[in-house]
Amino acid sequence: MKIINTRLLFGSMILLIVSLNSCIKDVNSGNEVVGLQPFAQIVNSGIGNFGSAALTFPPADNIDTAWFLVNFAATGVAPTDQTYTLSYDANALAAYNASSSIKYSKFPDSTASFTTTSVTIKAGQSYSALVPFIVKPSKIDPTQSYMFPISITATPSGINTSSNFNTIYYHVIGNPLAGPYTDLYTRWNNASGTGSPSAVITYNVVGLPDDPNTFELQAGYGTQGLGTTFRYVVSFTGTSAATATNFQVTLNSSDVASIVASGFAIGSYPTIILADGPNRHFKFTWSVINSAGAPRTFTDEFTHQ
Repeated sequence: MKIINTRLLFGSMILLIVSLNSCIKDVNSGNEVVGLQPFAQIVNSGIGNFGSAALTFPPADNIDTAWFLVNFAATGVAPTDQTYTLSYDANALAAYNASSSIKYSKFPDSTASFTTTSVTIKAGQSYSALVPFIVKPSKIDPTQSYMFPISITATPSGINTSSNFNTIYYHVIGNPLAGPYTDLYTRWNNASGTGSPSAVITYNVVGLPDDPNTFELQAGYGTQGLGTTFRYVVSFTGTSAATATNFQVTLNSSDVASIVASGFAIGSYPTIILADGPNRHFKFTWSVINSAGAPRTFTDEFTHQ
């Protein structure tokens, strides 16, 4: 099981900050809110933190967990035990879809689980225990966009909820060309990509969406001496595989930086040999020059499974 622990670290840092201030502080923006009654909020939530709530677990994982915290925002710690009700927020999903070009559906029950109906912030504390949201990446259809907003829906008497930070929007972005592919990898130890190849290998890989019109295909054969694995970044126009057109391809920029840091130069950036959206069939070629000046040419042919 893979676990996101960054929220715990963030929460610990905020706890220290809050304890040193005499005013109620909005922990997400850092703006002091003076003279207000205590209120409750979910740390790292709200539309302003929408991007950080994207779930990017490896798609082959059977089960992963994202964590969040509920915060008692006040001039001091909770005077008594404070119990808050949490639940899936269908209204938040509908409101988001009404204002966004990307339309999300609720995570199917087979792909996600949220069973924590309430949390308690103990007397003398400012934060709840970690709250889990469980996902099953291997069961998520990568062509679909899913969301699971979680909100504080009930608070103790006298405690309001934050108007901006009451909902955390866990989500994945779908892409019609994402999903499982077979990668036929061919390598030549020359600059032309002709003659007898030095390697021909088949791998199973996954196309991962960056947004509805961009996805990344990671070559399946490891580093091949390049110092890193690398990903083709493929963009297109259209809203379905059948209408996908205007394909463009490049390399993931962070992968390029790692390749160069390993002593290679890019001989040629990827070009498209084949881009068949309706059949989700792609073939790209590119080349490098190693530190001894020797060229290497690669092609990857991706066929949707």
